[in-house]
Amino acid sequence: MKMRKLIVLIIFIIFTASTSLPALEVNAGFRIENISFKNDRAKTETTFDGLAFPWGFSISGNHAISDNLIIEAGYYNDPILRNISYALFSFKDQYFSVGVGPFLGVFNASTYMPKLGLSTSAVFSLPGILFFSFR
Repeated sequence: MKMRKLIVLIIFIIFTASTSLPALEVNAGFRIENISFKNDRAKTETTFDGLAFPWGFSISGNHAISDNLIIEAGYYNDPILRNISYALFSFKDQYFSVGVGPFLGVFNASTYMPKLGLSTSAVFSLPGILFFSFR
């Protein structure tokens, strides 16, 4: 009986808090491919094994701080760049959006220091006519 009251109380608190908090959008993805770029691949190796299926995943979230300012953070891995984590601060207007933020290669080497970079994005759109995105 106490457990049931506790569950009802937790659901009530979450529902009450969620009606006053702004939304956080969370995205997740999974992919499987048929071209494998092995890390120990020799320069002379020119063929691909068609039966190797490397997989990867990604997770990200974004939050609108104001009507025009959006923050996005995420993690993904792929066969070429391996483990990447990033953050992107974007300014969004009616027809365009520009963003910039840090880009980190994490857990890709035995050394502790991540490889640093800069992530940028530019989006231009005319609804129903044109959509251009560069990242």
